[in-house]
Amino acid sequence: MEYNNGDFTAKATLHGTARVDGDISQNLRVDIPTISFVNVEISNKAPFFSAGIWDFPSTVGGKFAGFELTFDSIGMFDSGNGDPALRFNGYFHITESKIALNARGGFDIIGELTDDNGRQRWKYKNFKIDELHVNGGFPGVTSVYGSVIFFENDAVYGTGFRGELSAEFELLQSSIQVVGQFGRKTEGYKYFFIDALYCGDIPLVGPLSIQGLGGGIYHNMVRQNGGMGSLQVCTGGFQMPSQNGSSISKIIYVPEGNNIIGLKFTIAFGLVKAKRAFNGNASFEMSFFNGGGLNKVWIDGSARFMDDLDLQGSPVFPPANTAGIIAHVNMEIDFSDRKFTGLFNVYANILGVI
Repeated sequence: MEYNNGDFTAKATLHGTARVDGDISQNLRVDIPTISFVNVEISNKAPFFSAGIWDFPSTVGGKFAGFELTFDSIGMFDSGNGDPALRFNGYFHITESKIALNARGGFDIIGELTDDNGRQRWKYKNFKIDELHVNGGFPGVTSVYGSVIFFENDAVYGTGFRGELSAEFELLQSSIQVVGQFGRKTEGYKYFFIDALYCGDIPLVGPLSIQGLGGGIYHNMVRQNGGMGSLQVCTGGFQMPSQNGSSISKIIYVPEGNNIIGLKFTIAFGLVKAKRAFNGNASFEMSFFNGGGLNKVWIDGSARFMDDLDLQGSPVFPPANTAGIIAHVNMEIDFSDRKFTGLFNVYANILGVI
C-alpha cells in the first residue's frame, strides 16, 4: 500500500487457482477443472490490472451449440482499456458419414472494475467472439471455406464484421466466392458491401463461352482514392482477400456517409475450343447519388492472346506478362466534377524477340 498527499494507492499480488464451469452464453458451455496463476496484480489506481502468468490444462473441453469443443490456446490479457479478458482459441469437428467439416474460432470473456457504494469490485462485462473459420467438404461440394472476422473501434471501419465464403461444386465443375462486410461508424451511419463471383463454363451461341460472372453492391462506401485492384481468379489459385474493405478484385472500399449506392458487374469469356488462344474480361461499375442520379462510372477490362484464362480486375503496370499480347483498359467518368480519365495499354511478348 502506498500513501501520497492523502491519497492511498492499494495494490495486491495474487497467486492461486480458479475454475471455469458453466454456461458463458446461451450456446457456449466451458468446463476447465483447474487454472493456476501467479503475479496477477490488481490496484485501486490505473493501471488496475496486470495479467501475470497463467497455467491451463493441456486439454480443455466444452460445448458450442451442442458440438464438442477442444481448446488448444487459452490466455489472460488486457483488453486495451484496462479491462481483464480471458481468451479462448479452439476448434470443433462436424463429422458424420461423408460430411467432414472443421470449425475454428476464438472468443473472449471480458471483465470490468465497478464501483459498489465506494468499493471496487471486479465483475463480468461481456462476451466477445473474435473470429470463426470453417473448412472441409461433403458430397457434391469438394471443398468449402468460410470465415467471419469481427472488428470494433477501427479507425477507418468502425465496428462490424467481415464474412468470406469459397466453395467448389463437383457436379457443376464450378466454384463461387463471396465477400461481404457490414459495419457502423461512430458518426452514426451504417455501411456494407457484398461482392460475389461465379467461376464456371457457360456455353453461348457462337465461338465464345462465359467463364465467370460476378456482381456486387455497396452502400455508404466509396473506392479508396479511386483506387484500382488486381487479382487473378477463376484460375485455380484464387485466395480470398482478407483485408478490411477489400473486394474480390482487391479494389478497396472505405466508409463514407454520403448515401451513395454502387453496383458492379463482371464477366470473363474465352474461345469455346481454344481458351488459351484468346480470353478476356470486363467490369462495369457505377455509383448513384441518394435519390437518383449518376455519380461515377468505371469500365475496366483486359484481353489476352496465347495465355491462360485470367479474370483480372484493373492491372498493375507493367503486368507480370506471360501472354503473347495483353491489353488493358481503365476508364472513369466523374459526372459530378465533369471529368473523364482513360488509360489504355498494350504489351507484347513474342517468342522472346519482342
